[in-house]
Amino acid sequence: MNRNIYVDCTHTYYSLVNTGIQRVVRNIVSSIDTIENVDIIFIRLYHGQYYPFSQFPPKNTKRNLSHIKSILRKIYQLSNKIFGSIPYFNAFINSVQLRLYVNKLLNTLSIKNEQTPKEDAIVFNKDDILLLADATWSNCDYTLLEDAKQSGSILIPLIYDIIPITHPEYCQSDLSIAFEAWLKKSFHLFDYYIAISNTVKNETYSYLKNQLDKNLSIEKFDFFTLGSNFQKKDIEVHSINDVFKNIFNKKVFITVSTIEARKNHIYILKAFELLWKENIDVQYLIIGKIGWKTDAFIEKVLSHSEYNKRLFMQNDVSDHELEYAYKHAEALIFASFVEGFGLPIVESLYYNLNVLASDIPIHREVGKQNISYFDLDDPRNLAHIITSASYIQPIKEINFTTWKQSSKELISKILKLSQKS
Repeated sequence: MNRNIYVDCTHTYYSLVNTGIQRVVRNIVSSIDTIENVDIIFIRLYHGQYYPFSQFPPKNTKRNLSHIKSILRKIYQLSNKIFGSIPYFNAFINSVQLRLYVNKLLNTLSIKNEQTPKEDAIVFNKDDILLLADATWSNCDYTLLEDAKQSGSILIPLIYDIIPITHPEYCQSDLSIAFEAWLKKSFHLFDYYIAISNTVKNETYSYLKNQLDKNLSIEKFDFFTLGSNFQKKDIEVHSINDVFKNIFNKKVFITVSTIEARKNHIYILKAFELLWKENIDVQYLIIGKIGWKTDAFIEKVLSHSEYNKRLFMQNDVSDHELEYAYKHAEALIFASFVEGFGLPIVESLYYNLNVLASDIPIHREVGKQNISYFDLDDPRNLAHIITSASYIQPIKEINFTTWKQSSKELISKILKLSQKS
């Protein structure tokens, strides 16, 4: 009889977005190969039960309630800004209970828009494995997890990072509250943990050991390597906007990421301001969607004297444009304070692009000896590396992990962990 591995993809199934965690989940689902004596079943929550599915809904499906979530977040932010100084109101709107209730309500609304599944609900049995591969904290059904645990199933969450706990200042407060509550409340349910990097593995272990169980064993933790699905294709240059191409007529350095405080774009801009003050003719292009807690930075960019001269920002870049940027830029600059992985580093190395990254553990793990590192204490350190061109040239013979290899490693590590039970 085959062993069942159930992969919870609930959040990605209903959110219909394809960034960050959702991108990983979609690639895992599409890349997992058949494994002898193992049945891998993708599942999603629906009204308190898990149901199997074979493919994600089309991305243009109208069930997406992300616009409602966005409106509610804006209402919250505006209310907090106007009335936040009132003690009782501040205590109410920032209470843990209110935040968790609103998150649960939004996810319930999203699920209710889904048609009743035609398949039978999943019944967990002894030695089944439930891999919580998605953003489970946003729609966790603890009763269902308790039932799975009681049946003798093995529960393993996939940990992308614990930034909402270690660096809440870089996250929306509702995320930090929900994530920490989930990690603590589910601790007694999880048999093992698997992370997307060794750095995240060690950070998660240290946090849980210090906060919840002094006797926690590192043997309950493992990690696997995220994949990439690069394909060498000729760029359709005609599809790229001339304004975008013209940015690369001079030496240009790029950042590729969501624009948020954690990514530390302000540090990079300060380094370039030092260079421009010395009349060094280099350009800085910011590529990425606008995230949270960035109003002051965005205003600074748009009002900057160098904007659209030597300072550029592109918030909606196509795949071809991104590939063009990787192929024609002088270097990628990645100045994050903290990361779970740092995929743009891998993407840049794939295109043999120089990489300058902040000297933090995860960047050392991902970039190894193939990239240059700078100190976050002083933008002059980055400015010096740029002016001296003293960055490390990436080697061409780097072995990149494919998503098929990544998914195979993930399942292998999960099976290995489960054998310890």
